[in-house]
Amino acid sequence: MSIKTRNRTKIVARTAVAAAAVGIAATGLASPAQAQVSNYRIDVNDCGAPYTQVCKKVPTVGTYTKSGRILVEFTADQGHCSDIFAQIVFDGRVWGQARLSAGERDGSYLIRTYPGSHRVGVRAIGIRGGCNVGYLRSWGGNLRIETDRDTFNGIG
Repeated sequence: MSIKTRNRTKIVARTAVAAAAVGIAATGLASPAQAQVSNYRIDVNDCGAPYTQVCKKVPTVGTYTKSGRILVEFTADQGHCSDIFAQIVFDGRVWGQARLSAGERDGSYLIRTYPGSHRVGVRAIGIRGGCNVGYLRSWGGNLRIETDRDTFNGIG
């Protein structure tokens, strides 16, 4: 499983973060005073045995907000052959959930929180149908996170 980042704002630093069972490559963290837009490519190639509908791996990234505003959106991969429930996990708890088909977006979530560092993840839950015959083995998509001033204009 991996997460790859494409940043649409000025890159001010390069950071590589490794976590158990989750590979994260971050290509840009803005200084706290700047608005930040980050896109993280998520690829979970094996949810882990025993296989169930709930994927055991939850890709998670760190983010920072000076204002306490974070806008999060997940888009399911175009290659999905069955629907999933995509759960946004914010600081360890489920913030929202949406049923997504291939290429669909969850509509985004505006999270008002305290200024500082936070963790944002995505958990996938499989839905029987298409290539899903009773368990979820792999999934992917794009996690977009906007902070501070960028949250005022919505996902864009």
